[in-house]
Amino acid sequence: MTLPELESVPSPSQRAILARLFAETTNSYKFMLFLTLLDCAAQHEVSDGLRLSIRHLLGGMLAVAWFPSSLCRLNLGTQDRTAEHLARVGNGLWVDGDDIGLNNSRAACFMWAENFPGTPTQVRNRTILRYVLSRLVRPFLEPLPAGSPANPDLLLDELSRSRFDSALPLYRVDQGGETVTLHPFWHRALRREGAILDGWVKYHWLQYLQRCNPGSPGIAAKLVPPAERASLIEARTFWLRVMRASSVSCPYSGRVLGQDVPFEVDHFLPWSFVLHDQLWNLIPCDPEVNRIKRRSLADKRYVLTVGHIQADALALTAKMTSEGEFRRIAESHVLALQLPASTLRGESTADREQVSRAFERTVTPLWDLAASHGFPGPWLFRG
Repeated sequence: MTLPELESVPSPSQRAILARLFAETTNSYKFMLFLTLLDCAAQHEVSDGLRLSIRHLLGGMLAVAWFPSSLCRLNLGTQDRTAEHLARVGNGLWVDGDDIGLNNSRAACFMWAENFPGTPTQVRNRTILRYVLSRLVRPFLEPLPAGSPANPDLLLDELSRSRFDSALPLYRVDQGGETVTLHPFWHRALRREGAILDGWVKYHWLQYLQRCNPGSPGIAAKLVPPAERASLIEARTFWLRVMRASSVSCPYSGRVLGQDVPFEVDHFLPWSFVLHDQLWNLIPCDPEVNRIKRRSLADKRYVLTVGHIQADALALTAKMTSEGEFRRIAESHVLALQLPASTLRGESTADREQVSRAFERTVTPLWDLAASHGFPGPWLFRG
């Protein structure tokens, strides 16, 4: 079959096959492999067959999984071993803390896969590739021959080759198992409809991850790292204004911070867990302490301290700003702490105490959830 004959878009029956790809998933491998194939298709012009090495596919899958698994600590499935692989890749090779470190981490994943010991067959059998190559392509090759084994992985490899021109599978596993060849028809389709298919796969992966991570905040934002981190200038401006009116101390070291004293804005709950820069979770911090803390969970004994700092800062801000500006500044606190702006103004000691207790009620269950996801902690500053 020549390339000019492959100009048509997928037929309804072929789209029906795509719709079955992610049925009965018990791990994230299919999602990761399909997204890797999409990325490879986008990077290469259509040819008679794009050949991809087993090692490249492994590196691509790990690169896809790095952000949700290693940084955001999402559970990819009870039977999923991706996190084990990424722990070995991580071993000092990529940026720690809340830096998204995207390029560095992608390169580390591909490097690790390229250097994984053994033949391509051993690489496949000893890693997350073991079953997914045959399972993802199976719907294109059904019905299987009569008398096929219950887990016909080797048979599916052979059928992907023998039915390559007739069944138009997504790819074939080449003889010897060193490479996978993307079918030109699907290569063209993946390039043409890449944005749509990317959203479709991530939608299904998101549904799956929500089942695996009940209660975890912001899962939709944890699939793919942002192109760049948002600036914390607004939060820094807020705290500088507070410091001009009153002294503010680092909640961890106790060091007094100020306009002329260097400070950094710290995410009390790690950014990679909450995945936002809302003011209610941001606190001024001694720069040296912040570098040590990284994305650890600060010990719960700091929660009320931070709550008191937040309550006092809001009360001072209310005195220095108009009613409208204060409501804008305090919006994230209103939503997160479930308190009215009138209470956040902290006009009495009781109001300020109510704010700090609301902070404790909000943060504590999130702290526990983050700990259950494997975020390091509890962390204590030992100066």
